[in-house]
Amino acid sequence: MTEQKRDLAADLEICEKAMRLPMTGVTPDDWNFFAVAREGWPHAIRRAMAAEAENERLKEQLAAAHAKLNDLGCVTPEEEARLEKLLTLYAEEERKEEATRSFKRIMDMVNLRLELKLAQEENEKLKIEIKCLQALFDTALSGMEVDALAETEVSE
Repeated sequence: MTEQKRDLAADLEICEKAMRLPMTGVTPDDWNFFAVAREGWPHAIRRAMAAEAENERLKEQLAAAHAKLNDLGCVTPEEEARLEKLLTLYAEEERKEEATRSFKRIMDMVNLRLELKLAQEENEKLKIEIKCLQALFDTALSGMEVDALAETEVSE
């Protein structure tokens, strides 16, 4: 049986209206429960709403990071499928810890691949710089040879 998601904003509104009602006809045994519930439920609902908003924000950040990694070609199709499955598992409260561990292992591999790719790109840039410096050096050497040859011809 799937649990129906409650409308937390509506629940909070009901709680806040109830807080303004007088507490007449309440027995001493019930008083403590009602007093705690009148303050505790709105607080708990606000925290749940904040947690849901934070969860949505993190999902958006994860999707953006995921897209960036895909653009860089650092996530294999197999990892892609596993990450999608992990997002589903993460939604199940009892599987969060397992999903988090698996997600961390995959992301460690992706991060290593990304670091390797960045190092390779840096290596390619350095190779180009070395070739440019070598060409400048060769040009300078040939200029020096021409100058030396010219001096020899002048002195003869």
